[in-house]
Amino acid sequence: ITQSDDISCGSITVPENHDNPTGRKIELTYVVLKSKNTTPKADPLIYFSGGPGGITLSSRRIAGWMDSPVRDDRDIILFDQRGIGLSSPLPNLRADIFNIMADDLTSKEEAAAIAEVQARYKTICNDQGIELNRYNTFENARDVGLLMDHLGYSKYNLYGTSYGTRLARVVQDLFPEKL
Repeated sequence: ITQSDDISCGSITVPENHDNPTGRKIELTYVVLKSKNTTPKADPLIYFSGGPGGITLSSRRIAGWMDSPVRDDRDIILFDQRGIGLSSPLPNLRADIFNIMADDLTSKEEAAAIAEVQARYKTICNDQGIELNRYNTFENARDVGLLMDHLGYSKYNLYGTSYGTRLARVVQDLFPEKL
């Protein structure tokens, strides 16, 4: 992602556990796509991707939003949710799971192989000090509240797809004064 007159990039540090703000920290990476209008509306749109686990900050997704008519009169904020893409990504077990699915296993063998991958993944995360139980909708929503504070707009519009609608709904419940 290259910063330009149309794109502003950055990251903020957030607590992995918002109930323990002095504990382990993670990075939340964002991009602001500037409005095409030199006097944009004051309330940008924040996009919440689906999944959970969908990467937002990909070249393809950013290019799609660059051409969006929403940009005609307002800024668009994109970010990778905690543990995903450019935001302190968690160890990736996707290849291991796909390999299991590609194998010709019985349902019992497949369940055992998946359990083995999950146990190995949990050990890797524990060894790295990652609190997996903190990678959830409510911690994500609190990250968004900090992102809103960081960016400094007075009001925001929310737009989510798939799981992103759930996250947007929790953000709405936690921060109604910012919407």
